[in-house]
Amino acid sequence: MKNLSLWVLLTSILQFVSPGISVLVNGQSNFNNNDPMITPAGYAFIVWGLITFLGLGYGIYQFTSKSPNQALFANIGFNLCVIYTLFAIWLIAAGRNWLVLTVIIFVVMFYFLTLVFGKVLQNYSQLTLIEKGLLYGQIAVYVGWATVAIFANTASAIKFYGVSDLGQTGMIWQALILLSALANAIFWLNKFDGSVPYALTIVWALVGVYMGLLRFEDTAALKIISLSAVVIVIGLVFYFNKGLLRLGRV
Repeated sequence: MKNLSLWVLLTSILQFVSPGISVLVNGQSNFNNNDPMITPAGYAFIVWGLITFLGLGYGIYQFTSKSPNQALFANIGFNLCVIYTLFAIWLIAAGRNWLVLTVIIFVVMFYFLTLVFGKVLQNYSQLTLIEKGLLYGQIAVYVGWATVAIFANTASAIKFYGVSDLGQTGMIWQALILLSALANAIFWLNKFDGSVPYALTIVWALVGVYMGLLRFEDTAALKIISLSAVVIVIGLVFYFNKGLLRLGRV
């Protein structure tokens, strides 16, 4: 267990410093700036700072604490190592515009994130307050962002490899991407029993998409879809949490 917890700590540090590593490897100018219209507005990406900070905090905590939840930490440790390491690789791949690889990496990350979040939810009632913040909060935000970002990443790859995001064709394929992201969110909201921080992160991402669309004209349909998705996700939160009157997981 101690060896695994050390690896979780080391990979959480790797994830935390990986933006700097990516700049050293790729340089600032190598990142693709030719993003499609449905890319979230720039401010929305500050969520990565929260994710990596909470990840580092958890890495330190699980390595140094004598928590009674060591069995849970051991159970999810390998998956977290994979997630943290893949994030660093994803940043390097994005900086080199290997966008097909970035999509594949994101899909694998999302798979492991859903596994971890499912196990954390099963043990939620046993978590301490610190663990609810560092572990539950971290993974809820991580998988919530990934729920939408995996499709935004796919949209970036589609445009980068030559498919225009302009005109009727551009509107159609971007609308399909947004609807796919919404379908993914609905499926996992049901699986995760309407987790509020998970849902709010999805809302954050979708609002970011809408704010990004404000830069462009003739995108009314995409704006309607993104705002409708926000309303649907918020409605599902109230549905699953009985108007937010249910106590327990928040």
